[in-house]
Amino acid sequence: MIFAAGVVGFAANTDPANDIVIGGVVIPNLAESVVVEAHTQDGRVYSLPVEFAGGQSLIADLDHIIVQLVPELAGTGVVDLTLIVNGVRSNSPTIAIQ
Repeated sequence: MIFAAGVVGFAANTDPANDIVIGGVVIPNLAESVVVEAHTQDGRVYSLPVEFAGGQSLIADLDHIIVQLVPELAGTGVVDLTLIVNGVRSNSPTIAIQ
């Protein structure tokens, strides 16, 4: 899970079929407008499947993105992640994958 600010403000909900309903309230899933790339230290780039991207109710203006790590990243070590929302790239936080 990745936490970010501004996703909801920039992403378009072009596929309402993947929205989530909790307690009768529709929560837009903006996953179709979000791409997450994993950049390895040896130059490989993997597009990570985005399961959910949108707002969350715990902290105002903080969005979350749920991604799956692909098996090819196992044991990779240091990986830079890039969030792309409607073509706009984020900064690249670094994670370590064992």
